[in-house]
Amino acid sequence: MSALANTTGLEKGTLEEMRREFEYFYPFDLRTSGKDLVQNHLTFSIFHHVAIWEEEHGWPRAFGINGYVNVGGEKMSKSKGNFIPLRDLVKKHGADITRINIAASNENMDDADWRQESVPTYDSRFRYLFEVVPELKKLKPSTERGVKAIDIYMQSRLHQTIEAVTDAYEHMRYRTAVQHALFGLLSDIKWYVERAGGMSGCNREVMDEAIEITIKLIAPIVPHVSEELWSILGNKPFISTKSWPAADKTKIDRDAIQLEDEYKKTLEDVKQVQRLAGAEATKHLCLYFATAKEHMYFGESAAHLKKLGFEKVSLFKQGDPGIYDPQDKAKRAKFGKPGIFVE
Repeated sequence: MSALANTTGLEKGTLEEMRREFEYFYPFDLRTSGKDLVQNHLTFSIFHHVAIWEEEHGWPRAFGINGYVNVGGEKMSKSKGNFIPLRDLVKKHGADITRINIAASNENMDDADWRQESVPTYDSRFRYLFEVVPELKKLKPSTERGVKAIDIYMQSRLHQTIEAVTDAYEHMRYRTAVQHALFGLLSDIKWYVERAGGMSGCNREVMDEAIEITIKLIAPIVPHVSEELWSILGNKPFISTKSWPAADKTKIDRDAIQLEDEYKKTLEDVKQVQRLAGAEATKHLCLYFATAKEHMYFGESAAHLKKLGFEKVSLFKQGDPGIYDPQDKAKRAKFGKPGIFVE
């Protein structure tokens, strides 16, 4: 450094500061650009860096390639009259709706596509979050309510989603990230609320974690919505200063996920049996299980099953003595496929 200072006439301290600033930005972690630049600018960028640095120390770490922006499936063009200034979109829909509608419209080198019909879909998801967040304070803690099987399922799906969303962001698959974080996870939360008998029946700790993590997962795409929700929760400082959520594999219960998936399929099977049996078959629902763990898991769901319109719900385990089984359904029950009888 002293020799360089003598050669250039610059002070050693100035050169050291220049080096610190340069090494802050280099090597660059990511450069994103359009797919039309792969064969020229981006390729020559690699050549130039390799020519300057013999070692990998200064070489680029990654390039991100994106497509063009279409409108309604067609290339944006003034001659076609489908040219939409970005400023107009932000003024009409807000920055976050604009961001997510473009970012999640496609991924990799496929062209992004502005579709006006998608706007209400995103808006409804955000409105749901703004409705749910103020209700969290009204929920009972697990010390009063206890932990149920459906709580374990929700927690398992939450941490599975953290894994999926994190991987999607790391590979710049923003559409996939949004599908998991905003659509998949919110669907899981809505299902959890229904299975718990409404918001008042939910486990507060589980819901708090689910909503907070949902907000964190969508924050890179919709930062303004996320910051507002974070503030309503009473959290400080900004969500952008918080660490990224880490999936806890110990909270992923594969059995709970498998059994809840079975429960969903069984609901559809029961509805099909109802359609075949006719409107009068609503007095009594009987389910027959091949294993004890299925019988135990469904045991917490009798109230939810009654919502299908039955006056009474009975759950039996295959082989138990004295079970009510007028059509011998129990012996045909298999794991994942309970026997069904309605009358």
